[in-house]
Amino acid sequence: MEVCDTQDGDDPATSKITTVAGAVLSEFFEALAELEGFEEAAPKLRAVVLDNGVFAEAAVRTALFGDVT
Repeated sequence: MEVCDTQDGDDPATSKITTVAGAVLSEFFEALAELEGFEEAAPKLRAVVLDNGVFAEAAVRTALFGDVT
C-alpha cells in the first residue's frame, strides 16, 4: 500500500487514512466483482466511488441497477 504525497498544509494522517480507505475499497470492489450477479456492477460502482469520489445515493443506485426511469 502506498501513502500518497501531501500538499503543503495537509495533515499527513488525513492523507494516510484516505489512502488506506482507498485500498480497502479497492479490495472490496475486487471481491465484489467475483460474486455472482455483481460482475458487471462492481466495475461501475468502483468507478463511481474511487475514480469520481461520489457517494451520492443516486449515483450508486445507477451504478448498481442501471438507469431505471
